[in-house]
Amino acid sequence: MNVAIDLDEVLCKTVHAAIDCVLEKTNIDLTIYDFNSYTIDENKWTDDLEVNKHISDCIKEAFYNKDILSNATPYGGAVDLLSWMRREGHCVYIITGREPEFLHTTVEWLKKYNFQFDNVICTGFGNKNEYSKGLNLSYFIDDYHENLQGIREVSACPQKGMVLMNRPWNINACLENPFIRVDNCKEVKDYIKATI
Repeated sequence: MNVAIDLDEVLCKTVHAAIDCVLEKTNIDLTIYDFNSYTIDENKWTDDLEVNKHISDCIKEAFYNKDILSNATPYGGAVDLLSWMRREGHCVYIITGREPEFLHTTVEWLKKYNFQFDNVICTGFGNKNEYSKGLNLSYFIDDYHENLQGIREVSACPQKGMVLMNRPWNINACLENPFIRVDNCKEVKDYIKATI
């Protein structure tokens, strides 16, 4: 069985690392629940447009900072999830929107925390569905509903294999065409165990 899984905000607490950067640079204490949109510039952090822009710029800067990405921490259960998948003989693709120039940093981060995987694909904030073609996926786990919608359109991945990790920016998304929703990596593991 082939499984694709997103990195940022599924396995890696990237937003949390960016929040730390914002606090350091602006003294504004955000939480992940302040992220109501996947698109950074669409979030309203404060009523002050200039401050909003500064916060958004800090977050985007953090997402492109190798030191910050290297020091982010994994979500609870993430290492166990991928280790279990590999022990069960499943092929694990990590498909991330990170720029290709961050491939080495990303692989080193995964190794640092002993993640088990077969391949890492950096799409460069591009179209993940183009990169998933031909992988014969049984499951795709992501935190952005539009990635799942695109993958469903071009791949043979079954509807039951489309798993959306609940995050504040997707809570109201896809209510008309729901994906399987989970809150954490343990729930992903339990769901896959129950459906394979």
